[in-house]
Amino acid sequence: MEGRNACIRYLCCACCLPGWAAGIIWFIIIAIIIVIIVLAAIAGTFIMPTVDMAGVSSNPTTGSQISFTGDGLRINFGLIINVNNPNLLSIDLSNINATAFYPTPKGGRPQIGGGYLEQQAVPKYSHFNFTFPFHIEYNPDIDLDQSILTDIADKCGLTGGKKQDITIDYTIHLTAKVLMVKVHPTISSSATFVCPIDVRIYPISIA
Repeated sequence: MEGRNACIRYLCCACCLPGWAAGIIWFIIIAIIIVIIVLAAIAGTFIMPTVDMAGVSSNPTTGSQISFTGDGLRINFGLIINVNNPNLLSIDLSNINATAFYPTPKGGRPQIGGGYLEQQAVPKYSHFNFTFPFHIEYNPDIDLDQSILTDIADKCGLTGGKKQDITIDYTIHLTAKVLMVKVHPTISSSATFVCPIDVRIYPISIA
């Protein structure tokens, strides 16, 4: 019972303090109330931003466009990511980690690459585009019948035909921070795009 209405008694005690001290206390109290109201209003109107792929950049952000590692093949390019942020506050994205999966003609879904970006700021009230470093990495250990290699070579025009669309499934894990609040959304979807390789070599054949 001794603790009942303690806050009210403390507020009343402010009247017993010197004028300057009571003014400071009331200023702090009112400021806290205003901040709480503003944060509550922002949280109540917050809309989760949407993330979509807006295209493909054939210019890799790091390294060469295509490289060979032993029996493997690595294609480096950039995914142009569009973030629609309709909110009053900017959003900080960090630890953006993507994993790519290749739907095979036989119905499999082996992991075939991904990408990582440490940090990206998204302005308020914006449709914001940024380039996410991405790669497709072919490993013959997951493609014993070479069906994936043949499919990639055909769609990239490396066997003499026209370029075709490549479809990959992807999962993106990231951390989104607004003020002091952090969330960890996971985005899973598919992307279809023209092979980013600029074919300036002679056609090759797949054995």
